[in-house]
Amino acid sequence: MSACAQAQGGRTAHARRTARHRRRAPRSATAASAVLEGASSAAIESMASAMAGTQPVASAMFGSVSVYVLPFYALMIAAPRWGPTKRLMQSYLPFIPMAVLYLYMLVRSWTPDTLQLMLPGDIALAAQGPQFFPRLDCIAVLFSRTWTVASAWVHLLCVDLFMARHIYLECLRDDLPTLHTLVLCMLFGPGGMLCHVATRAAVLAARRLGSGNAEGAEVEEAEPLCYPAKL
Repeated sequence: MSACAQAQGGRTAHARRTARHRRRAPRSATAASAVLEGASSAAIESMASAMAGTQPVASAMFGSVSVYVLPFYALMIAAPRWGPTKRLMQSYLPFIPMAVLYLYMLVRSWTPDTLQLMLPGDIALAAQGPQFFPRLDCIAVLFSRTWTVASAWVHLLCVDLFMARHIYLECLRDDLPTLHTLVLCMLFGPGGMLCHVATRAAVLAARRLGSGNAEGAEVEEAEPLCYPAKL
């Protein structure tokens, strides 16, 4: 009986130790999870502080390039036929600083996952649909980053100014109005280009109609003088 009692007591003690171990296991897992969460929070805070350190630099460049383009628009709108305006806008000089700044911002914004976010995909999933094609949700993630948004803004301003320059030179060549189209180019980009296409078509059609009427009037005035000669 004593041996059985001892064995039973040993099994009871083992069961108690097992129960205590099982109760401690979730606590250990919880502690490990808390450690991981703390490490993740520390990493996020470190990344946020790093981004905050670069925020003033990106903001300063963002504001500078926004002001940089204004004199070119002002010259094309206020003094379109002035000699210096023509010479300046016929050259590529206004775009060189913007291109250099854009490349700098592009390098600063580049991260290991940038290309993957721009062209997400997997060769193994090719049978399920197009791969390595831009997706809106991935582009939205890219544009949530300060340097990416700043570089995209410089890209947008450079393209809009180049389009405005093309419209300005074409309006000088064809003697077309430029004020409304250049203002729209500065504010809405492609909207200004669409306005220019409509304006150009309307003005040239009116000129053709006017020249046709003028030629018809000249013929009508000349015909009575020709009748006696024919007779």
